[in-house]
Amino acid sequence: MKTKRHWKKEHYRTVPIDLWELLRALTAQFNRDEHDWKEGPPKDPDSLIPLTGERGFLKMVEYQTQYGSTKLDAYRIYGMGNDEHKLTVGIRSSDESDEYSSPYLSREIADLFDLDPLGWDNE
Repeated sequence: MKTKRHWKKEHYRTVPIDLWELLRALTAQFNRDEHDWKEGPPKDPDSLIPLTGERGFLKMVEYQTQYGSTKLDAYRIYGMGNDEHKLTVGIRSSDESDEYSSPYLSREIADLFDLDPLGWDNE
């Protein structure tokens, strides 16, 4: 089954983003407690993204594909709980309206990655 390219959520603007970039951001958020934030965000966000292990990138990919779907796509969802502290993203696993996850990302993590295709965060 081919997944539709665009995902429409009523009342919200959804814009496609790079799935791998989002998975990197979600992994970094999962590992953010490993970093001392008193010094500010890490200069290299990859320091929050180990490849393997229980908190690694491959584990995040495994988690997102645990129900057998390998045709995932990712979206930034504008206008849905986005504020100065967090933003909403979506990972869709099929064309069915209920087959997606919509995690929040903290702004401190999201700003380390390319997740704003419309450039609204800089306004």
